[in-house]
Amino acid sequence: MNFADFSRFLENYKRKMFVIVNLNGVVSKADCDEVIGVIGRLNFSPAQIRYHSFLNRGTVVPSGTSRLFLSAGHLYYVTSVVLTHYQLVAPSSAPKNEEKVRFAKIIFHAMRRRLPQQLRTTEQLGYTARLSFWNELNSIGFGIFVYTQPTKFTTDHVESRITNFLELFFDKFFKNEKCFQSLVKPYGYRIPVNFADCKRFYAETLLEKGRDFRKLCVHVQGFKPGASNAKLSKDSVGGKPLLQYLAPNKKQTKVEVDDKGKRSVEVIGDIEQFKRSLALLPGNLT
Repeated sequence: MNFADFSRFLENYKRKMFVIVNLNGVVSKADCDEVIGVIGRLNFSPAQIRYHSFLNRGTVVPSGTSRLFLSAGHLYYVTSVVLTHYQLVAPSSAPKNEEKVRFAKIIFHAMRRRLPQQLRTTEQLGYTARLSFWNELNSIGFGIFVYTQPTKFTTDHVESRITNFLELFFDKFFKNEKCFQSLVKPYGYRIPVNFADCKRFYAETLLEKGRDFRKLCVHVQGFKPGASNAKLSKDSVGGKPLLQYLAPNKKQTKVEVDDKGKRSVEVIGDIEQFKRSLALLPGNLT
C-alpha cells in the first residue's frame, strides 16, 4: 500500500463516520456553530444539523398548586424535606415588569429573617428553614426550604405551616399603610413604595386564592430511625439510592374551592412528563 492508497482509505473511512453532539443548558447559536466548525475542520461528511434554541426560555409553573411526593431511597435518610417554590412573575414575551421585580425584592428582604425565626425558632419545625430568591430568565420567585424529623412532623404539616406563615405575614404587615411602611422603611428605598399595588401583588402571588398563584411543592419523606420494613430503592446513581415516588393520600389530592369555582391540586406522578408539559416562554437574561 502506498501513500495514495492510504489517503483514499482515510477519505472513504471518514465519509462513513458521523458525529452527534448534544449541547445542553444555556447555549447560544454562536457556541453551537463553533463546535460544529471544529468537527467540520476534521473533514467528516456533513450531516443534517438540527438546532433547537432554548436560549432565553423560562419555564412557567402551572396555576394553582403542583405537588410531588417522594420517599427517601435508603434507611439512613432520616430527615424529611419540604421545598416550596412560588413563581411570583412567570416568563413572558412582554417586557419585564420592573415594578413587580421591585415588589418581590422588598418582600424577600422583609421576610428572609422572619421566616426562619418563626418556622425554626418559634415553631421548631426543624434545624433548617430558609428563604431564597429566584430571578432568572424573566422568572421571579421564592424558594422555601424546611428540613424536619419524620418522628416529629409530617411533610403535610410542614407545608401547612409555611402557608400559615405567608398568611400571617400578610395580615400583619399589609393590614394598613402604616404597618407596611414600617416594614419597608429599614431598607432605605428612595422611590416610595406603593402600598396598594404591593399588597395586591402579594395577595395574587403568595396567597392560595390569588389570581396569579403558582406553587410547586416537593415532599421528600425520610425514614424514622429503626425502620426495618420500609420499601427501599433498587436504583442508584454513584452508589447512592434514588428517591422513589410516593402515592399521595386523599387529603393531599383534595380539590380546593374558592369564590370563583374550583381550583385543582395537581399531583405529579412522573417528573419527566411534568417537565415536558410545562410552557416555555421567552425571558430576558438577568
